[in-house]
Amino acid sequence: MGSADELAATFEDMRDVLRSATNELWKVFATWTRDQMLDAGALVYYSLPRDLAHIAGIYNQDDWFTLDERVQEFRPLFNDEYARDALGEMLGYISYAQQQSHEYTMARYSDLPRHMESLIPYSVLVDDEFTTTSGPIRSGSTSLPPKSALWTTTRGKLGIDEVNALARSFRPQVMESPYRFLDDEWIKTHHTDDRADALYRMTQTGSRTLEGRGAGLL
Repeated sequence: MGSADELAATFEDMRDVLRSATNELWKVFATWTRDQMLDAGALVYYSLPRDLAHIAGIYNQDDWFTLDERVQEFRPLFNDEYARDALGEMLGYISYAQQQSHEYTMARYSDLPRHMESLIPYSVLVDDEFTTTSGPIRSGSTSLPPKSALWTTTRGKLGIDEVNALARSFRPQVMESPYRFLDDEWIKTHHTDDRADALYRMTQTGSRTLEGRGAGLL
């Protein structure tokens, strides 16, 4: 059997594995209460940046998968009608005050001075009043069962303490000098630079077909 047939067979096997895993996951979801589904939705949305904590080696499960006790006060608002209207305004009409921008700005696709995301001024990073504390971090809770399994990594299945320690000890070469501030815009106009070639070679390491080909690859 040729390589193309082997590749096709591999993809079919992966499809079957993913289909089975997805079906099993939906069976779990089907047993959840409404509160559990609300918690799961909220936790998934606000935990999107949690990978940054993983990269920094400071990940704590409770930081990302429990809800602050003050949030529970808003639970009665989360009915189907509110969700329909709120999402319609936020994602459809983009009509919330915090989504409006100056009239001389223009969104990429709508040609309107509106943004789906709520913009925050850079002053919050300096000394603006927004940086004042709202008090100590409070305890959180969730109606979902706690994570009990180990973390699956390239080093095998590990506990979170070991995962954090390994993450803290890792220093990506592309983040070291002299490559740290060389982004894609720089590479676009400096693709013949030796540093650009070195960056390409770093990302090609381990590839069966690309390793060592550098920035001259077409």
